[in-house]
Amino acid sequence: MRGPRVREPGARKPVFLYLRGQDRLIVAVDLRTSGSYFLLSDLTGREIAFQTCSPIVSAEEVIEERVDHIHNLLQKRLHNHALGV
Repeated sequence: MRGPRVREPGARKPVFLYLRGQDRLIVAVDLRTSGSYFLLSDLTGREIAFQTCSPIVSAEEVIEERVDHIHNLLQKRLHNHALGV
């Protein structure tokens, strides 16, 4: 979205831009041997949800479990309005 124009002497007219940061979300995942951490935030950096889970030793379980955790995290916070996961 474009904001109002501001006049500066001898320069190009700047246009202020606004970021609609509440419309989009970021899912951050930190996989460690000691456990996994999931963070859901908006583009402005506001934390919406944070979740941890215990470590899993099998590679197949890691992928399945972690994808399920992300889906659950999004569904709890967004009431099934999330796309692209």
